[in-house]
Amino acid sequence: MAHIFKHPREGSKGILVFTHKEIGKAETRAHSLREKYYLGIHYGSAANLYTHSQPWQDFCMGAKSTVSFGNAEPFRIPFNSRGFTPEYFTEKKQTTKYWDIINVSRNANVKKLPEFLNAIRKLYDQGKMYKVLLVVPSADNEKPNSHFTNIVDVYGDMFSEKERELFTLMRLSKELGFLGISPRTIAHFYNSSKVFCLLSDAEGESRVIHEALLCGLPVVVYAGLLGGGRDYLDQSNSVQFGSYNDVYLALDAAVQGSEGDLKVDTERLSEELSELKTIPRVKQMFSQLYSINNEKFDNELINTDNLNLRLPGHYLNVPWNTPDGNGITADVVSDAQLKILMDNLEL
Repeated sequence: MAHIFKHPREGSKGILVFTHKEIGKAETRAHSLREKYYLGIHYGSAANLYTHSQPWQDFCMGAKSTVSFGNAEPFRIPFNSRGFTPEYFTEKKQTTKYWDIINVSRNANVKKLPEFLNAIRKLYDQGKMYKVLLVVPSADNEKPNSHFTNIVDVYGDMFSEKERELFTLMRLSKELGFLGISPRTIAHFYNSSKVFCLLSDAEGESRVIHEALLCGLPVVVYAGLLGGGRDYLDQSNSVQFGSYNDVYLALDAAVQGSEGDLKVDTERLSEELSELKTIPRVKQMFSQLYSINNEKFDNELINTDNLNLRLPGHYLNVPWNTPDGNGITADVVSDAQLKILMDNLEL
């Protein structure tokens, strides 16, 4: 989603950030936009682990683990959307741990949800009857060749009625927004769980891993996970498996370790991942960008709420989120959306 951080003022430009998915549309107006705005690109996908900067690009937002460049690197702000996790994920709450294991994933094949179901099946077959919550949003773009579209049927076939009392599959409605549930509720689910699990073998920044960490949950991931998902993981706060045949062993070890050896240093992580800490640092970096270009930054930004959703295009309450878009995110992908965006800029 195109994100307006700042409108131009007398003697200084504004700040406009596009997602990597909007590059095609952005470049059609980049020349005129750069007269009034510094233009940035937010990178949050595994598809951009190695890419090229754009000739019109003034800065990038993304950690080195989530984007590297084959040509000259633009001014880098080393934060992407995971770095602006809302404060309610860091609030200290005494919450009863109802679930042993939680997984929050789309049902895209890259998330490897069949492997997750198989791992829980193996645990139950060994008599380890953990309480499990699997939260799976829905989307309009789900297709059998790229998504686990029959997950509800497979779940029903794999687990008995009694087992399903322990293993909850929450299939969220696409009619209720991007996630189908409020992020605050997701935070409550994390705080009510002992261990978080994500089985992808490639991620961009993986917001969910970092949300879970800030809630104090040890994380189970693939040891070869590409991208930024393992940036803050180590032996003290995660269990990393080398083979998908061993996911059940990693889950068992993590649940056992959550009450002993595994500890998450949430105070340290909040310095890099909490919006309360990172927004002031981003202002400092924008000040450097302005200084390089012989302009002065007044330390004022707009639209700094929900940056974890705004920057990747997952915040839908913007004028250019119209039926002309992709129906999933607020990314500007059509000429009609681009016109609405331009009408909302000060050119």
